[in-house]
Amino acid sequence: MNYLDRLLEGVAVEWKALGEVAEIYGGLTGKVKADFDGGNAKYITYKNIYSNPSVDLDSIESVQVADSESQNAIAYGDVLFTASSETADEVGMSSSVTTPLNGRVYLNSFSFGVRFSEGIPLDPQFSKHVFRSSFMRTQIAKTASGVTRFNVSKDRFRKVQIPIPCPDNPEKSLAIQAKIVRILDAFTELTAELTAELTAREVQYNHYRDQLLRFEDGEVKWKALGEIGEFIRGKRFTKADYVEDGIGAIHYGEIYTQYGTWTADVFSTVRRELAGSLRFAKPGDIVIAGVGETVEDVGKAVAWLGEGDVAIHDDSYAFRHSMNPKFISYAM
Repeated sequence: MNYLDRLLEGVAVEWKALGEVAEIYGGLTGKVKADFDGGNAKYITYKNIYSNPSVDLDSIESVQVADSESQNAIAYGDVLFTASSETADEVGMSSSVTTPLNGRVYLNSFSFGVRFSEGIPLDPQFSKHVFRSSFMRTQIAKTASGVTRFNVSKDRFRKVQIPIPCPDNPEKSLAIQAKIVRILDAFTELTAELTAELTAREVQYNHYRDQLLRFEDGEVKWKALGEIGEFIRGKRFTKADYVEDGIGAIHYGEIYTQYGTWTADVFSTVRRELAGSLRFAKPGDIVIAGVGETVEDVGKAVAWLGEGDVAIHDDSYAFRHSMNPKFISYAM
């Protein structure tokens, strides 16, 4: 028997469609800047969900909510999902409500919640791990549709299958889930320690990078990018153009989610017959994101150091120059 078999103690695991065991509700709509002054309820955004497997109420803002909007308040045990994202892999990320809520809490309109029916034995601590696992993420990604932005289809999402151990014996089911949670939480704690170490190293790196690139007046000559090179805007390609084996391509959304300062390899390839309608970055060019989810994402740069040309999306630019490409990318 493998380790999971021992944890399950021989009981069956039943896979059920979300539409059979839960209801889906939406977030608040029509909120404007003035609603966030002196709010009477907590307001969970897309970024709060994406960043946290469990809802972190200390990191979210408040919003003014009228009594007529109170029907979709979040409850303990709910699982919250992002409804929209730049890539299909990021859409439908989850955050579980693993602690009792004090006061009213709501979702924004770019998200939705799942509330399990009474009698369904699903521990919120278990669900926080399940919905971020690779087999669930694969299912959820398939519910997304779109071209430059991907959105979850609620009808397809309801067909996503979730595993429930021993569903006919809730007490035993919750005990098995608790065992699995203890193991995964232990690994999560170890991961958090490693993440803290990496964060400290990143702070150290940022400090020395900025010291090395912070020049005083008179030490160097400052020039506008337009004086030392030219910008070439990319051409459009869509999700339908992606293939397993084709022309190497960089999508603008990948620049701030997948790439670092430089790369010689691509994550995506598009149909070869598009070659005549595309625009390309050449080795040594800097590929720059023209749009992004946040202000920080806009203008994120990656130096292209591959052996040949690479196609670039129309929401990005290739900066062609005669300097050291890594130097420019680090500076940007």
